[in-house]
Amino acid sequence: MRFKVIGEHRGFYNQNGYLELESVLTSEEIFLLSSAADKLLEKRLVDQLEFHSAEELFKAGHDLWREDATIRKRVLSHNLAELGADLFRKKSLLIAYDQLLRTGAKPGFAQKLPSTLNDISSIVPLAGALLIHLSGPKIPSEFIPRQPENIVFLSPDMTIPWELFFQLPHQSYLLIAYAVPESVYVLQKKDPHTHAYKKLGYVFGDRLKYDHHPLVYQKN
Repeated sequence: MRFKVIGEHRGFYNQNGYLELESVLTSEEIFLLSSAADKLLEKRLVDQLEFHSAEELFKAGHDLWREDATIRKRVLSHNLAELGADLFRKKSLLIAYDQLLRTGAKPGFAQKLPSTLNDISSIVPLAGALLIHLSGPKIPSEFIPRQPENIVFLSPDMTIPWELFFQLPHQSYLLIAYAVPESVYVLQKKDPHTHAYKKLGYVFGDRLKYDHHPLVYQKN
């Protein structure tokens, strides 16, 4: 299905720092994405997810798109990026990263305090992000899609109460963060992945390279 961001959407997003769009994904797409994320996480941890804390799952759930075709297809989706670019008013978008927000049998992530995305990201500035609810009970919050097929766009400068995503067992969300061509890699002590990009050849202060952070939208 084809969607288009209109002025009313932008006005709401600019005023509130988030916007939910309905029926963007199908239930089958959500199921496949959720299954792929869990399988990859178990592969990385070499163990069942139930035995790990939310913090451990968070550390293992970064940049999943680099290792799985199903996740890559969704994270690098031109259609999703086009929606984001229209909403963020950006001519170009790159993938900054994806991040799985996951709990096993034991919920809670006390160290994950409320913050903006730009305040905890090693790639700055971010253009924005979107959130997909993969599995688990619905939590009443404007930051969380009301239906699994919906997505929520998030401003990088809005304070997000991260505890929402970790307060119940067996919750799973996928966050997709977008950057712009001017974005750079910086030291961010609040980001547990701040040194991960050194493995890709980056040093602090580098602009993002398309080989490692693909261009997913370019306005003609």
